[in-house]
Amino acid sequence: MKKIFLLHLSIMLIFFSCAEKDSPTESQNEYGIVIIDVAIPDSSELPLITSVEAEIYENNDSLLTILSLEQQSDGRYYGEINLTQGPDRKIIVNAHEGEFIRYQDTDNDIDVISGQSIYAQINLVLRPIAPSNLQAITASSDQINLTWQNNDPYADSLFIERKDSEMGTYLIHSTLNPNSDSYEDNNLLQLHTYYYRVRIHIGSGYSDYSNEVSATTDEIIPSPPNFVEATAISENQINLSWSCGSFTDSIMIERQTSQNGNFIQIAQFDASITDYEPEFDKNCFIW
Repeated sequence: MKKIFLLHLSIMLIFFSCAEKDSPTESQNEYGIVIIDVAIPDSSELPLITSVEAEIYENNDSLLTILSLEQQSDGRYYGEINLTQGPDRKIIVNAHEGEFIRYQDTDNDIDVISGQSIYAQINLVLRPIAPSNLQAITASSDQINLTWQNNDPYADSLFIERKDSEMGTYLIHSTLNPNSDSYEDNNLLQLHTYYYRVRIHIGSGYSDYSNEVSATTDEIIPSPPNFVEATAISENQINLSWSCGSFTDSIMIERQTSQNGNFIQIAQFDASITDYEPEFDKNCFIW
């Protein structure tokens, strides 16, 4: 079973001032040196990290700068930056595997305060990469086929979630092998819209969800009756018999009274009935 590894990032803040600490003024430019040190576990079971960067935000939402961390001879990643005293800061560290973020810290708020040294330890957690390009294709009146693209070779399972209405709640519909890239959802209702999304699982963590898709099943079209026979019994009676086609729940009989006339319904009954004995004028035609 794959495991989630915790990466420890150490941050030390060293502050100094251009003036005496007991008489600060508004003109003073007090700042600290933020030192970022990240250790990446060396394991064949983990993704190959290609770059590590720190995103620094002000007031927790405005991106101030992005700092690239350099890999050292011992395999660790290191960087430092000066931050002036000011609004609250947040630092998010991302470890990349190519274009994907494979590890990311969970929480890191730092207040730059004059005269204080701050030490913060951040846990980086493995981020499973979500499947993409989810598609839903209607196959029939009771089946919808799903396909998607797998992006994470380290997944240990894949979950398909479905809801039965636009305002409904997603529930886990099926758990698949992580290498699966298609699924046939059957035994569905006709002319009904279903909504889908998928995500993967690694160790004890889940990826983000894929894109959401929907599809509507087709309408059931019954097959026509088979082996229809008309047998003349007398001058005013013809008996009918037939075998019902698939998806039939009722039978309707139509009759015309002239060869070029219109058909008019003369009877309707349950599909379990397979014969009929109508009476009519001897000069009429029936279908």
